[in-house]
Amino acid sequence: MSDIVLSAVLSDREAAESVVSMLPSSERTSLGSVRALDGTVGEWLVLATVAVNAVVPALAALRDLIEAKRVKSIKIGDVEINNPSREQADRLLELYEARLDDPRSASPDDPHD
Repeated sequence: MSDIVLSAVLSDREAAESVVSMLPSSERTSLGSVRALDGTVGEWLVLATVAVNAVVPALAALRDLIEAKRVKSIKIGDVEINNPSREQADRLLELYEARLDDPRSASPDDPHD
């Protein structure tokens, strides 16, 4: 299976660090801040290139943060969701779990199937 690019924009460093901690240490991961025009840190960005099987734990970690309104956007592969809901994260999680079981059974490219 090929690697997938995962990115998430979060409201605070603690949330971003919790996502990074859920990814296997072997994954290529970056954590950075996004500064506002006045120089203050406004958002945190997590960027990772992960194996398909690492997407499931990352989404599981993001679900609780999404419910707490700490995730501003997520992008996994070709799917990007701004202001994601718990239901949207659950749907993506289901698609990737199905993909792990059978790579031909589900395509996560369209979370609105």
